Amino acid sequence: YIGGTAIGDPSFGLFSDGSGNFFSADRPFTTPLQPGDKFSADIGHTGTINGEVGVQFLDGNTIIWTLKFVGGTSFWKINDGGSDFDISQGYSPNSSLTLEFTYEGSNQYSYTFGNSSGNNFTFSGSVSNIDKVRFFNSNQGGGQNFGFNNLKIEGDAFKTTNSGSFSNSANWENGDIPNGAGRIIINNSVTINSDINHSGDFIINSPNVLSISPGYSLKFTGSTFTNNGGVLMTSSSDTFSSFIPSTSSTLNGTGGYEYFRYTNSNTNGNDLISPPLSNDTFGAFATRNSSNLFSNPGNANEKLFGPFDTSATTPAYVEYTVGTDDAESLIAGKGYRGASVSGNNLAYVGSVLKDDVSASIINNGETDFKSWNLVGNPFSSYVQLGVDLLNATTLNSLDPSYQSFYFYNAGTSGSYPGATTQGNWIIVNVSYVLSNSNTAIAPGQGFFVKAKSGGGSVLFEESSRYTASDAASSDDGIAGRNSTTTNNIARAKIGLSTASDTSEIDIYFLDDATLGLDPGYDVGGFGGSSFGIFTNLLNGDTGVQMAIQSLPYSSLNSVSIPLGINMDAGTQFTLELNDVYSLLPDGIDLYLDDTLENTSTLLNSGNYVLTPVTSLSGTGRFYLRFSNNALTTTEQRLDHVTVYTNQSTRTINISGQLDEGTIAVVYDVQGREIITQKLSSESILQRINSDDLSTGVYIVKLYTKTKSKSVKLIIR
Repeated sequence: YIGGTAIGDPSFGLFSDGSGNFFSADRPFTTPLQPGDKFSADIGHTGTINGEVGVQFLDGNTIIWTLKFVGGTSFWKINDGGSDFDISQGYSPNSSLTLEFTYEGSNQYSYTFGNSSGNNFTFSGSVSNIDKVRFFNSNQGGGQNFGFNNLKIEGDAFKTTNSGSFSNSANWENGDIPNGAGRIIINNSVTINSDINHSGDFIINSPNVLSISPGYSLKFTGSTFTNNGGVLMTSSSDTFSSFIPSTSSTLNGTGGYEYFRYTNSNTNGNDLISPPLSNDTFGAFATRNSSNLFSNPGNANEKLFGPFDTSATTPAYVEYTVGTDDAESLIAGKGYRGASVSGNNLAYVGSVLKDDVSASIINNGETDFKSWNLVGNPFSSYVQLGVDLLNATTLNSLDPSYQSFYFYNAGTSGSYPGATTQGNWIIVNVSYVLSNSNTAIAPGQGFFVKAKSGGGSVLFEESSRYTASDAASSDDGIAGRNSTTTNNIARAKIGLSTASDTSEIDIYFLDDATLGLDPGYDVGGFGGSSFGIFTNLLNGDTGVQMAIQSLPYSSLNSVSIPLGINMDAGTQFTLELNDVYSLLPDGIDLYLDDTLENTSTLLNSGNYVLTPVTSLSGTGRFYLRFSNNALTTTEQRLDHVTVYTNQSTRTINISGQLDEGTIAVVYDVQGREIITQKLSSESILQRINSDDLSTGVYIVKLYTKTKSKSVKLIIR
């Protein structure tokens, strides 16, 4: 339109030349105005206005705000949901006037129009959405027109100007940093190469793809994430990308989500994995990964991919077959064994989960792995161990002697430096989390847990979703425990190695620990065995072979722990203290006592090497003895001596160096003398048979020529 409105060429024009006639033009916005967004346009009118001309903002079909001139008056008016009020801009025919309207958020706005302006006005009505502009006129007059042009929205919306990548230092059209509250519009495919936290709306326009590089994350806390193109998350063998939408965020649009999750090759030991996206099926997954998913050499349709079946006569990994198992859903929170052809990324397609996920676990018996369940991280992000994942729901569903997570060693050892490793398994328990507060589980990582009788569930809480920029939890994750009371932590990592195998145990000393079972702190080995080396509990031993044992910090100066070794005759092995991950205070010595050879080896300064002539199994021969090397006088010798029960052998054990002539006396709770036994100063471990003692509480008292020591025990 070209005319007397003086707004330039080209422009739009409206007219209504008779009484009762009305005309309007609407322009919907791509997305609603966000706080800080500014709408502007140039408008003008010719000489006669008999009715009204103006501009309106709408929420759908509901008018939110009106700027108008009413024929016969002197000034323009605004209506923001209540009554009309005059502004200082007067009647100005054949002039170009610029309107700038800024939505401030929180039900407020600012404007300038010609020579009139106002800041931080409050709408008279409630405003939650402004998604359309309307230009209108009514009964303006014959030959008269209302014109407008140069429509524009500016603000905190960051738009991609070309394909490539962005990070916290990249250049965007309307700003330098995509962190914050502005609206991001993806108009070309881009890649995230940093941790992005964004609270404004996010729009991916078709056919563009937003890729998140391994090691980086997009944490979205805004209202709406509109994906009309695609979101691609990728990983390498030890680094994974994360997408973390808020639980209150709405994910919409026609685009898809895909996670390329690294999976170890069959020749390198497979992987335990879990779908990082939901609503996928095996058939679609197998088709999508036809060239990368490992196949049985004897049957190309049989894939090395499937869950762990505890209900079978002999629990084992299932291997899905193309055609037969196509309809099997890949279940969120469930673990699967998988393998790629040569260490490839396998592609998962589905929905991003942003709410809690509960994975059911069952106990079908205590033998043949019938109580062990394969589960996994269901989120497209890391999840943090600690109070979030080692939560009450999960811990109350696990066997008290196995309240831990068991990771397959292939491809995961680098994620948990210093964790207890036994054969092909890595054990992550509460004691480890206390010493390594940033411990996290990668997207799609599978692991085993042992269900208690009756089963339960592993709860993956959305609050545990984790990025590198998140603060780590300091809570120890055990219900009823106060993490602030655990001020002292000591640790000894003892490794057993042969020419072909390695295994290790960990002994922690914590303020809150006891000599008995501390669930989550005292943990048995995977599958009920500990692959060559283990310990027994000092109190309340039930025969569980402990891979990790936690004891009171106060007992660090003088405690002796039964050490079990399973080893074939003729196989040389070495026991050593791992100096890198051990955290023993100065002055604490650790001895390996061999009661058969009657030797003590100081592991702080040397290794113990043995080639057994007969096969070794169970406990009774070897003990780990912690001692304060400052306690060396004869009067203090009983401080080194540990008295404890071994329920499996029905004995009272006395461990440590004794003076000649030491006597042990066992009393019942009435003070009656039940057993008296003379002890030898030439043996560092001695046993008193308790087969004839009934269940109850007893007092064991040791007498030397100069002092005595009393210990209360429970015999079961």
